[in-house]
Amino acid sequence: MKLPHRSTLLWIGAAAGSFALGWIAKPSPSPEDASAAPDRAAALPSAPSLHGGGSHGSGGSGAAALAGSDAAISGDAPQGARSGAPLTDGEIEAIGGRFKTELDPIKRRFAFAELLDGLTLENAAKIREQIAHLPSNSPEFIEFHYAWGKIGGSPAVIAGAETDKQDMAATLAGWASADPSAAIAWYSSLDKDREASGNGLNQGNLVEGMVHGLANRDPSEATRFVMGLADSGDKNAVRLLDIVTGKVMQSQGAERAADWAAALPDGDLRASAMGRVANDFARQDPEAAAAWAAPLAGQAGGDRVLGAVSREWARRDGAAAVGWLATVDASESSPGAYYGAFEGWASQDPHAASEYLIAMPESKGKDHAIGGLVSRARWEDPEGAIAWAEQISDPKTRESWTIGAAQAYYRRDPNAAREWLASSGLSEDAQKKVTGGRR
Repeated sequence: MKLPHRSTLLWIGAAAGSFALGWIAKPSPSPEDASAAPDRAAALPSAPSLHGGGSHGSGGSGAAALAGSDAAISGDAPQGARSGAPLTDGEIEAIGGRFKTELDPIKRRFAFAELLDGLTLENAAKIREQIAHLPSNSPEFIEFHYAWGKIGGSPAVIAGAETDKQDMAATLAGWASADPSAAIAWYSSLDKDREASGNGLNQGNLVEGMVHGLANRDPSEATRFVMGLADSGDKNAVRLLDIVTGKVMQSQGAERAADWAAALPDGDLRASAMGRVANDFARQDPEAAAAWAAPLAGQAGGDRVLGAVSREWARRDGAAAVGWLATVDASESSPGAYYGAFEGWASQDPHAASEYLIAMPESKGKDHAIGGLVSRARWEDPEGAIAWAEQISDPKTRESWTIGAAQAYYRRDPNAAREWLASSGLSEDAQKKVTGGRR
């Protein structure tokens, strides 16, 4: 196979708005506000949204995915804004009928708002009947359970164990946002061995709901909760902190979120949060993100942060992003950052990225840069990607990326890939990874 040529890589792309999906990071009312009218639904600061629930009907797939969603009731109606007596069964059925049959989305949304405004502990089950037909990830389905959780506590959460929908996590999120101490105490008392307890509670969904609710009220409290889970050995702590990170970025902006992430204790959680913030920060303002990230070169997690910033920047201006990495001497201090930069650059202008790479001096940074190029190129031009991978100087890194590119080659043209493998020089074990394994 010929060495890479400049032309080898050919390619290396209530209002109607309230229906968008997502969790809102706005803090919930204080416990004092919530206790002012204990029999009425606290006003929703906005709605949570998650695809998980924790009922026995959640299936055997483990924790259901919590999707970010911004399903909010348009405007924050003051708590107890609805006048008159609580909704009667007849009123609930009438309003529920409008909610189910109304075609105008705004009128339908107002009908739902009437149901929430009239929610009490006594009529919650009746109102639930009006939204029970909705899918578990429906904004209204989630908002109702969030509101019920805020006033109903553990009985409202446990009620979901008897349904065939995934609703318990949204309910727990509402409870945690209104009374975090009680919600945490209840969750901590659960038997975490789901099979042994026989209670049908999906712990994975419940803890995600807990984190969403805590973060809606106070991201700092949610951070402490997740850190405690990490200290106890919970393998999902990094994923759960990502929920909090998203809330902090939404409520405080990327720049302040960057300071929040940087103040976290060293470790995997901090590195994950820093990487997530770096992505969003760089999308908004790559040069400001670069100024924030530059001092992290050579530090633990620095590769990930600098790589995230340079990847996003390179999708706009590859030469500028790679030039910035040179100014912070990332080739030696944080060589892994070059992977992100060239992956981003190659996604927009593979020809320019390869031209620059040809002229780069040998270094750890260049090896990682080739890895980024190969990562983008292997599915469109696997032969060219293999040629590039073979130029990596570190033997282990070279074999790893050659295998990755060869796997793409094998899927596209097995016969040609087998012919190449025979003279590739790859070990027998590496060849088996190409023909029989996935990377």
